[in-house]
Amino acid sequence: MFFFINSNLGENVTMKKNLPALLALSSITIFSNLFATPTIDGDSSDGDYTVIASYTSGRDGFGSGNNIDEINYFADLTHMYIGIPCDLGSNDNIVLFFDFSGYDGNDSGNPVGESGASGVFGGSGFTNTSGSGCRMDFEVDYAFAFNEGNGTTQFFVDAARFGTGGSGDPIIDSGFLNNGSGLSCNQSGTASNIPNTTTSGISANGIQIAYNNGGGADQGIEVRFDYDAMPGIDNSQTVNMFVLITNSTGFSSNETIPGDPGGSNLGDDADFSSNPNSGGPFHTTGDHSLPVELSSFTARQQGNNVRLDWRTETEHNNAGFRIYRRKFEAKAYEMIADFRTDKTLKGQGSTPFGNDYFFYDNQGLASHTNYSYIVADVDFNGKETKHKDKPATIFIVFSPLPKDFTLLGNFPNPFNPETTIEFSVPEQAKFSIEIFNVLGQSVKVLAENEIAKEGSNQISWNGTDENNSLVPSGVYFYKITTGNETQVSKMLLLK
Repeated sequence: MFFFINSNLGENVTMKKNLPALLALSSITIFSNLFATPTIDGDSSDGDYTVIASYTSGRDGFGSGNNIDEINYFADLTHMYIGIPCDLGSNDNIVLFFDFSGYDGNDSGNPVGESGASGVFGGSGFTNTSGSGCRMDFEVDYAFAFNEGNGTTQFFVDAARFGTGGSGDPIIDSGFLNNGSGLSCNQSGTASNIPNTTTSGISANGIQIAYNNGGGADQGIEVRFDYDAMPGIDNSQTVNMFVLITNSTGFSSNETIPGDPGGSNLGDDADFSSNPNSGGPFHTTGDHSLPVELSSFTARQQGNNVRLDWRTETEHNNAGFRIYRRKFEAKAYEMIADFRTDKTLKGQGSTPFGNDYFFYDNQGLASHTNYSYIVADVDFNGKETKHKDKPATIFIVFSPLPKDFTLLGNFPNPFNPETTIEFSVPEQAKFSIEIFNVLGQSVKVLAENEIAKEGSNQISWNGTDENNSLVPSGVYFYKITTGNETQVSKMLLLK
């Protein structure tokens, strides 16, 4: 699929090329910071962005009027944001290539152009009409080419959606769209939604773009992509990218992000898949994932403790959770639990399925007090995202201390994979808890002559026996003894 998008923009100002900077290609997962997103204004200085690749080669094959500095990336539950500080000259193009993990596109080594396509994607340097065509070293699913069109008030975007046609037909449903009359942006960073009508499966207004050629260090191209606007893409996928400067016909420069193609422009039929230099790879690497989706987070009082429950709809590279709490009159949240020390807070890594979690807070709570909680997820690289958009609040009123030993039950019941047994005692006392199956056989001793504090106490069972092997589904009994008193209750493990 092809479409040509024209917008009205301002005057070109040359941006000074940055010196080579440290390449940032570490494996990262972008968990959604739902309460703040970048503003599309052609300026990538927003603090929400992560730099995932930088211009480091120092090559300048197309001269000082054409520059690319870095790829900035952010994702939330519905959109992907890309910022490329850059400078464009003449009718040259900055081309952005995407590879999405869930989309089957154009394989590495196949040309990324096709005869008859619009813009650079139909140019002689990209197609295999007179040569072998421009080829990437990674799968290409979508690509966007940006240029000023030799003007001071216009901005053009050519786009391609790729399939598995290989060297003969790499592009799906070649098409053309001119949006000039429908756009209101300029070269000073005014945002515009494109395309203005649904074309070849690309949803109307599904892409928001702004271009600022003011010459500032963070100014250039900024784009927001709606996942739903791009067929085959959703927020369960990861993405990698590559940026290249070309002329209007696809003649490739030696200015790329990431990588170093060498001292000379690559020209027509540039082959990044077999470049003899050691300057690759010519695409970002790592897990640039879309976010953990937190659908609910609640708090409720159980005894003199607080039970927190939350659900994730999807998880990506999720190592685990942290729990933060504050009193209403306090300004800052304090961490009270961490997945590194509490195994019940460990995440599921990457999964497209929903998961339910719970946590009991019994740490220094005060009666007749308002508390607010938030949950944070942490990826395997240590990046933390606090879900401040979904706080859980509760007003605690302690129950009077029990006059007698009381077994309050287990929660949840039925359960899988873990349940928490709660009981209360009028004063500090030793206690023991043992699990039995329906045959009366001992399955596991959870506690033996341990000390219960005055008031409410809890202990968890994870459905394992004394050898830490998972037990089968069924009815189980737990016996709790404190002093001269013993109580027994029933629970159901479902798998």
